[in-house]
Order: sequence, then C-alpha cells, then structure tokens
Amino acid sequence: DADFKWLYPYDETVFPRGIDAPLLQLGGAPADAVLVKIAAGGFQYQGASTAGGPTRITIPKQVWEGLTKSAGATDKVQVSVSKLSGGAATGPATQSWRIAQGSMKGIVYYNTYNSLLAPGGGVMRIRPGGQAEAIIQGCTVCHSVSSNGNRLAASVSWSGEPIGAVPGGNPISSATWDLSTDGEATQVYSDSDGRKYSFGALSPEGKWMISSGVPTSAPIPRGLVGPFESKLYDAATGVEVPADSFTSVVKYALTPVFSPDAKHLAFNWRDNSPGHVLATMNVDMAGAAPVFSGLDTVYTSAAVAAWPSFSADSQLLVFHEGDSFDTGQWGGGPLYADLMIAHLPTKTVVPLAILNGIKNGQIYLPYGEGEDAHLNYEPTLLPVPIGGYYWVIFTSRRSYGNAICNPATNAVGCELAGGDKKFGWAENQNEHPSPRKKLWIAAIDVGWNGTGDPSHPAFYLPGQELEAGNMRAFAALEPCKQDGASCDSAAECCNGFCRQNGTDDAGTPLLQCVPPSTGCSQEDEKCSTTADCCDAPSGYTCINGRCAQPAPPK
Repeated sequence: DADFKWLYPYDETVFPRGIDAPLLQLGGAPADAVLVKIAAGGFQYQGASTAGGPTRITIPKQVWEGLTKSAGATDKVQVSVSKLSGGAATGPATQSWRIAQGSMKGIVYYNTYNSLLAPGGGVMRIRPGGQAEAIIQGCTVCHSVSSNGNRLAASVSWSGEPIGAVPGGNPISSATWDLSTDGEATQVYSDSDGRKYSFGALSPEGKWMISSGVPTSAPIPRGLVGPFESKLYDAATGVEVPADSFTSVVKYALTPVFSPDAKHLAFNWRDNSPGHVLATMNVDMAGAAPVFSGLDTVYTSAAVAAWPSFSADSQLLVFHEGDSFDTGQWGGGPLYADLMIAHLPTKTVVPLAILNGIKNGQIYLPYGEGEDAHLNYEPTLLPVPIGGYYWVIFTSRRSYGNAICNPATNAVGCELAGGDKKFGWAENQNEHPSPRKKLWIAAIDVGWNGTGDPSHPAFYLPGQELEAGNMRAFAALEPCKQDGASCDSAAECCNGFCRQNGTDDAGTPLLQCVPPSTGCSQEDEKCSTTADCCDAPSGYTCINGRCAQPAPPK
C-alpha cells in the first residue's frame, strides 16, 4: 500500500515524560491487523492487534511509562508499524523519537469553543497526563495567566455589536481570578470595561497588569475596538498605578508579556508601526511599583509580529509572524502565520522552521504545503526548562493525523474536518472556529545562541477534547506548595526544594517540599549561580533561579 505512511506523530519528535502517549496514525487502506515494535536502549516492546478502519494505534499506558523512563537523553526511540490488509502485508513504516529527561510541569490554561464540557465556551485546563477540565464557564476570552500560576485575567462575554463589523465589538466586562493549589478559580475583581484585562501582561506573581493597548486602526486583535491605551494596574483591585516611565513612551503595547524573572517586558509596539515592530523594556520591581526603562526595538517585520513570550532565562523571545494578530478571518477564510525566535543579546531572529513543519526547506507535514503549512499562532513558553529543553505551546490549524483532516486529501479517516473541510474555518460568521484549531507543543534547545534552528517537531497536546476549537494557551506553574506537601519536582515548592522525606508502607520514597538545603541544589531546585547546582560540572546551569539540565547533543 503506497499510501501507508506516518501521519502522526512526526519523525524526530522530542517528548517529555509525564504526558500520555501519542496516538499513532498512519494513512492508506484500512488494516485488518497491525504489528508495532518499539525499542530504545535496553527497552523493547512488540504488540499485535486486529484493527479495522483508519490505522490508529494506542500505546498501552504501562508501555509508554516504561519507555519514557527507560530511554536516555541521547537514545533514539525506534518505532515501526506494519499492517495486514486483504491478506497483503505492508511495512514497516519507521520513525525515531527522543525522550526528554524530565517530566512536564505546570498546567496548560486555554480558551475553548464548542466544548462539551463548557457549552458556550470558557477557560479550560489540562494537567500533565490528565484530561481537559472547565474552570471558568461561559464566554470568557482574551485571557492571560501569571507564570507562577496563581492569577488569571480575562474578558467576560462579548458585545459583538454589530455582528460582522470590522474590527467588531468589545468584551462586555473584564475580571481577575485567583487560582488555588486545589484548582479552584475565585473571582477577585470585575470591571465594566472589557478591554481592561484583555490580552494583558500579568507579572509572574500576578500582582501587576499591563493592559494591551488598542488603537483605532487595524491591524489589531479581533474582538477589541480602540482607542484604549496601555496602563499599569493593580491586578487584584483594578486600580490604575502611575507609571510615567512606561506611559510617557508607550501608548499602545499590544499583546504584552512579562519575562518569568519579572525583569523585562515585551510587546508589539503599535505606536511605532501598524503591527510590524516588537519591542522590549527593562523592569525594576524593587520599589512600591514597577519602573520601566530602556525601550528597545528587537525586530521589525514586513508582516505582523505579535504574541511574544520569553524563555525562562529571558534571553529568547518566541513570537508569531503573519498576516494578522488572529488565526482566521471573521466569517471564514485563512490567515497565515509561523513562529519565530529572537536571540535578544544579538537580536538574531530566525524561523522555528522545524516546529513550523519544514526541514531542509521542504514541508514534512503529511498533507503538504497547500493543506497544513503556515498555520501556527500565539505561542507561550513554559516558565521553566525541562530535560534540557524549553517547551512552547501554540495554536495551530494543521491536520491531526487521520483524526482531524480534510477528506479530500485522506480518503480513509478524517473523523472530524471542520467547516470548509480544508482549513476548518467557520462556515458563517455566527459559528465558532472548527475542531482543527488545536494546541500543540514543541521542544526548543536550551542554550541557543542564535545559530541554526533550535526547534523540534511539535506534538498534539493530549487531553484536549477532539470536537472543540481550542486556542491561546498559557503554560504556567501550579500555585506553589508549602513545606510538608507532596511533590514530584522542586518547581512545585514555594521554598524551591523537593526531597525524599520518608517512605510509605510499601517502601516507596515519599517526596515532600522541604526548607532550603544547605548543600548543593538538584535539578529544579533554587540556585543563585551555576556553582550552586550539584551537577554544574556536567553542564547544569542556574536559569531564573533554578538548576537546569543542558540541551542534549543532537
């Protein structure tokens, strides 16, 4: 069967530990039976099963856990699939993957539409290895989450008046919520101006908010109407805080974001040009209110450059460059974008080509240039590195194997296709985006210095509802835990240390948040300099106050 080929995942994908296995999906005629082989180092697995219908293979949970715990940093996970169809065997189709030496951390928060869990929309969350959960019901959009995971800000409902207007109406109100360690979202403030907290920048601890400034002319994010200038607010009370060091030099900071160390701010500098300029400022949080300085242009694009996000070391910016701030036209039709990365010390900017689906100048996504290319938007980076990689989560309208695709390009499968079957834009202005709008994650090498492409192929975020349109994800840490609470990583602990503190009845080590250690710091534990890290001679470094692995050799 010449059409028996990999559709998902992609060759050379890097997966972290602690998430569900990818759903293996291959093209071609329906299979009567499949044979799967997986090997990495000393780990081997072989499984056969009857199939029927599109080739989709679920790796058993115990097998995936064993594989991800067995594979080393430089091991290539070799995967092969063969099939029997109508008495004829085809295969094997082969791939290789890598496993990052660390478990995914934090929680992914995102907007959803057409969700069965949140009818009418809402804010959802997915914990690593978990399923989607609704935390705020109703049309709650344009949200932001503090990188420490303790506060969320968003718009509530949308006037949409008049329907179909360009750029459209404003949100009806805006609000902030506190996020607790047990997952509850408690509203702490509401404002009658829906623009106030739309797409704003929350400081890492959630205390301050820089509003996203909106001018009167396009391009601007759909759903907002200006003029509305950027201001500094107390996020809990909504009180405007004087910040002449910022407001005297910037009026319209669109899609702003603070760095995880709270020392920098990045934004689309809308005063300077119609969406083409990314800028940064330095931030001093030592006083009663933030002080801003050093307005600097990072990148000038021929297209729209927006949605910047900092790496944990504040040396890199990942952003979206494309036709607009949005992922699709109002009423249907494509808008194209790809993700870029800037090395701030040198202002080197390159495409994240491999993440975007391009290797050696050629698209490797299974349905090709006209179907899947340049459909990548709205990135955010997890505020801590894991296993030698930064992790970027983004919105994409690319196909998802044979589960979400265009029937015209895959005759077998395409469980869901969306509005116009090809890109899945809404069929009319009263429909929300189709199921093709989904969340994807990709690894980026720690320590990138501006040379080459530091990205790896992306994978579909497990746990999403297949039917829902999902977008604008924030990867934030869980609200920190106090000493004595159970932990899997020091990134979960307020004091920054997670150590064994006894065993259970079966002799399994119990990990708990503990007071700061007097010795060297292990991975994810707090540090002031690289010398504080136990494995510093092996290349471990102190990144944003935590010890982190170096990127594995490619």
